[in-house]
Amino acid sequence: MAQRQSSNRARNAIAGCIAMSMPWQVFGQQSAAPTPAVASEVSAEDQQAGESEVTDLEEYLLSPVTIADVLGDGGPPRPFIFSARAEYQFKTDIDNASDFSVSRLVGGGGVLFPLGQRTAGAVGAAFSHSDYDFDADAAFGGGEAWGDVQGQHGFLIVKHLFDRNWSVIGGAVCSFSGETGADTSSTFTGGGFIGGGYRASEDFYVQLGVNVSSQLEDDASVLPIFRLNWQIDDHWRFRAGVMETGATDTVGAGITYRFNEQWSVHGRVGYVNRRFRLDDSGFAPEGVGQDRTYRTAVSLTWEPNRNVQIGMIGGIAFGSDLIAENDDGDRIFKEDYDPVPFVSARLRWQF
Repeated sequence: MAQRQSSNRARNAIAGCIAMSMPWQVFGQQSAAPTPAVASEVSAEDQQAGESEVTDLEEYLLSPVTIADVLGDGGPPRPFIFSARAEYQFKTDIDNASDFSVSRLVGGGGVLFPLGQRTAGAVGAAFSHSDYDFDADAAFGGGEAWGDVQGQHGFLIVKHLFDRNWSVIGGAVCSFSGETGADTSSTFTGGGFIGGGYRASEDFYVQLGVNVSSQLEDDASVLPIFRLNWQIDDHWRFRAGVMETGATDTVGAGITYRFNEQWSVHGRVGYVNRRFRLDDSGFAPEGVGQDRTYRTAVSLTWEPNRNVQIGMIGGIAFGSDLIAENDDGDRIFKEDYDPVPFVSARLRWQF
């Protein structure tokens, strides 16, 4: 109870700014009382229902992240959120080819801003760097499949609350994802989404919608999107849904157990599909690379204060494969790779 009261005070402090719940990245929606500055503008019934509620921006980083990164811890929203993550996926064997490992760095953030009594927006950007270390192999023409892959990503979101139960959200996203040396203009994907949310109670929120986005050397995708956030009790929370579409597709579910205000543990499982443009001189000049994997992870999070989160994550990637296509979109390589462990460290700062 003390934790929820603290959360409400934090919400009031930001004067009713509504944090976004992006269909593939955001899980939480919790109620809060109207702030003194705007209480007179809503009816007594709306005040009693907590209509000027805010929603948690659960570490929205539009970037090729793992399921362990996109399932945040909840807590009071902040108008500014920044995060960074470092990951290492250990060396593993590829069927009918050599082996490889991956090192990743991801960083980015978002800014929330009010647009009215029941409307708010969010903008943000992120950068990612993935270093694929392949052993040279005849399967890759005597070299490597690809090397360093860069990503730049941005988003714009608007959300409107109709009443204490119903809301609508929409926005646009864009990404540049490609191997170092690839033509920047050929790495672009973009799209938009729209969805509706329903808050059945203070502890249960569901969101449904549709996303349309372009793809590298493929037809535009039209996919359903969903979000589910269920605060089971004071310690347990369950989240599930689609978290990214476009250059990276991510879907998964996770459960969190909070020991106290500082410590929590998380279990997650999900599917991640990374797709990126290749350079003009490698294994598949100006083609497309793809890394698809299922992931399960356990993480321990420490919050020394309400503005900082530090997380240590360990997990297994399984059911994975690598794909390469030429510049006409024809597949020239597809092989599974063995289950492999990964470790990650994450820092989140919000204020």
